[in-house]
Amino acid sequence: MGELLNNLADLFCKQLGLYAELAELSTTQKQIIVDGDLEALSGIVERESALVLRGATLEEQRTRLMAVLASQGFISRRDITLTELIREVDEPFATKFAGFQVELNEVVMRVRRANQNNRILLSYSLAMIDRALARLAGTDDASEVYDDSGAKSKRTRVGTVDKRA
Repeated sequence: MGELLNNLADLFCKQLGLYAELAELSTTQKQIIVDGDLEALSGIVERESALVLRGATLEEQRTRLMAVLASQGFISRRDITLTELIREVDEPFATKFAGFQVELNEVVMRVRRANQNNRILLSYSLAMIDRALARLAGTDDASEVYDDSGAKSKRTRVGTVDKRA
């Protein structure tokens, strides 16, 4: 059982490193969004995708290892949570897994906060682009003009960009 639990600890360590990389990329992504660097943003998204695929592989390995532990009677069932696992294993693994749990929670919260901030920044950027396009197309409130008599009216000429574009 010790070797299986050591393998599980190694997997948790790899997952923790992967999530830390995702957190770092999400933080870097914030400045890239602010700078409007689409090429760098594309590179970050590709790196995130690769990490997510690596994470899926690690999760498959963890699931298989949990199934082996359950089939050999070392844990009650293969789909237990990390909290339940900590209760079911002996020391020093319980303490080691509890440490992973704390670190994983912290990293996941960092990723979540960074992604929420990035989502807000992207929404703002898209709204700015929509307004700029509406102005160019002459379909926004800014398309109101004053005629020779000083009366306000909607612009009747075609905007710089055709509405179908």
